Amino acid sequence: MTYTLKHRWVDCPMWKDQIMITAKYVYTDEANPYEARFMSATCEVIENLKLPERKQNKRLALYRFCRMSDTCPHLCDFADRIDVCKP
Repeated sequence: MTYTLKHRWVDCPMWKDQIMITAKYVYTDEANPYEARFMSATCEVIENLKLPERKQNKRLALYRFCRMSDTCPHLCDFADRIDVCKP
């Protein structure tokens, strides 16, 4: 399975700071080889919390939890399908 990532900077509704959201798109096996379908999205705060403390980003380590991971509007605000040839 081949996939691509799309990044976006947003204002975190919980921490009121600029954070990066990353969406994962999987390439479809349809007629257009440049089309990808949305799989999932996550933010750098959530990903940082999964790391061992010694490997965590020091700036993001200040954010010790995320109570909005299931309801964050930015995590579901990505297109269902994208064409990777278009910006």
